Amino acid sequence: MKKIFILSLWLTLSICNQGFANDICSVIGHHQPGSYEYNGPTICDLVNFPTIIVHGPLTITSSSISGEARISGPIHSSNSVFSSIIIENNHSRNRIYLNDHSSVKNDITFASEIPGKVYVDSTSSIEGHVNNGSIIKR
Repeated sequence: MKKIFILSLWLTLSICNQGFANDICSVIGHHQPGSYEYNGPTICDLVNFPTIIVHGPLTITSSSISGEARISGPIHSSNSVFSSIIIENNHSRNRIYLNDHSSVKNDITFASEIPGKVYVDSTSSIEGHVNNGSIIKR
């Protein structure tokens, strides 16, 4: 029952978000308007942010983060560009999935003791280094 409620809430937020202007992400949790910090699972589509902080998983599509992205959870990226990514110590599996022409212009850093993995498809790229992690080409 709880899973159905969360899925319904996420779907409602996603549908409602379609009518808003760009630079808005959907979050199941809390977001302080005017900030780039999100507490909870976050979905961003068609955003152009100078920075982003997400305390939870991030799904991002057709977007650009020109500064640092600090994420405490996995990242699923499609057709998006990051300047740099720091995966905070989140006590979960440290994973980044770069798909459909996604790119990271600088470094990716996994800040926890557990090494991370970056899954990169054939259309995506990392121009910097992966610190405390490995790249897996798919």
